[in-house]
Amino acid sequence: MELKCDKLPDVGISRITGLLEVVHDNKDAIETARVAMDLDLEFDELLPVIEAAELLGFVELKSGRICLTRQGKELVAGGLAKRRALFKKQLLSVSFFKNVRGVLEKKKRVKKRALIKYCRQRLTKKEAEKTIERLIGWGRHAEAFGYDSEKEELYLL
Repeated sequence: MELKCDKLPDVGISRITGLLEVVHDNKDAIETARVAMDLDLEFDELLPVIEAAELLGFVELKSGRICLTRQGKELVAGGLAKRRALFKKQLLSVSFFKNVRGVLEKKKRVKKRALIKYCRQRLTKKEAEKTIERLIGWGRHAEAFGYDSEKEELYLL
């Protein structure tokens, strides 16, 4: 299996969309410190949310301000189907997700433990497990791939 396993921020989709909505409610740009107050988060809790939104191309950081990108604005303005489709598009622009999807296109199914084992080459055991859990959660939400919890396998939809 040839993939580059990158650590993913340990945040859920709802935190990412919550951040985007707060930024949007403030004319698509807001001071980072103000977001922490609006979301009732400590600054160290907010950083992974910003990192995830930035990784997915929904925000940019500019001089201490969080600014929505075009994709972030489209996501906030869209309905559920549009949001899911845009999230999938952005997710598959991230090399790790794109690579996992490529492996699935070749192999059709991949064991979760094989992905964790592969990630252990670059990450600690705990980081690898959390990264694969996040990969599965985000990937399922975006319908980029499915996950069979009984067999602990990812598969193409």
